[in-house]
Amino acid sequence: MLLATQSIKELATSGMLTVVAESCPTKIFLANPGMEAQVYRDAFGLNDTELDLIAGLVPPGQMLIRKQTGSKKVHLNVDSLSYWMATNNAKDNILKQQYFERYGIADGLRHLAVEHPFSPSSKRASVARSETTSTTVTGVGA
Repeated sequence: MLLATQSIKELATSGMLTVVAESCPTKIFLANPGMEAQVYRDAFGLNDTELDLIAGLVPPGQMLIRKQTGSKKVHLNVDSLSYWMATNNAKDNILKQQYFERYGIADGLRHLAVEHPFSPSSKRASVARSETTSTTVTGVGA
């Protein structure tokens, strides 16, 4: 089962928080500096170290993966093609639509990757290199 939500409050409001916390053995936490630590502690059984790690994660790419056997802070290195395949914000969506209309989807993605390469800020990259495990995901050409 895969479940993604923007807010723990959505789960609590729906009455599904306890079910999700108990049913999903692997949880991936993204950056959330404004989280309510006690809610996360109660819902997911997080300890102080895990809560501090989540509060200090730097987007994009840093996350805390928690399993029953422990937790690990990781950084996902995203190449440009993968970025353009997955991004979903207003600015990028406008650009994607223009390129898709001009080149089609597959070629549009390739052109975007070359003409608008993804590069996280140097500050984020240096933090990721010094504090986390790196995992690289590469795009699949169509």
